[in-house]
Amino acid sequence: MKRDIKKELKRDLVIILSGIIPMIVFGYLISNYNYFTTFFNGHIIYILYVIAVGILYISYLEARDNDPFVTGKTQTLGVNNSFIGMLTIAILMTKDIKTGVLNYIILALLLYISRVLGKNSYKNKYDKYVGKSGILIDIKNNKGHALIDDENVVVYTDKDIAVDSEVVITDIRSNYLYVE
Repeated sequence: MKRDIKKELKRDLVIILSGIIPMIVFGYLISNYNYFTTFFNGHIIYILYVIAVGILYISYLEARDNDPFVTGKTQTLGVNNSFIGMLTIAILMTKDIKTGVLNYIILALLLYISRVLGKNSYKNKYDKYVGKSGILIDIKNNKGHALIDDENVVVYTDKDIAVDSEVVITDIRSNYLYVE
């Protein structure tokens, strides 16, 4: 099933931009309590940056694999996982409202870029494999290998297919090639 990448990216952008409002509200509240700003000014800020990088990587995987990394494809707006994580990191990094909003804008931009890269990775794989035919080399428990365009690729199937049969890649689910 081909995904509408442009529509998905527009949805992602709307969700990410909607974080400005909670960022302003929570950033204002947190920056007015000295405990939080004092606690997150020290070395813990570096831990927050490491967590932010992890969230960016998870966001990339969610976008590339159609959101199965965390959601198992059950959540219709998978960007929410990364979005909430990144919003939380931005709020925790808030020293004052200006730097809080600036942090969120930078992190949101990085989040959007990671999702664009992930979706482009999916699109490239889809364009490279879906619709291509080849010969099934081996199969066991619905997982096997097929020779597609002189390339040995790992394939999956929902049906019983005999070895040495001609197969066609019909779908990419998560990061797996499915054949019939």
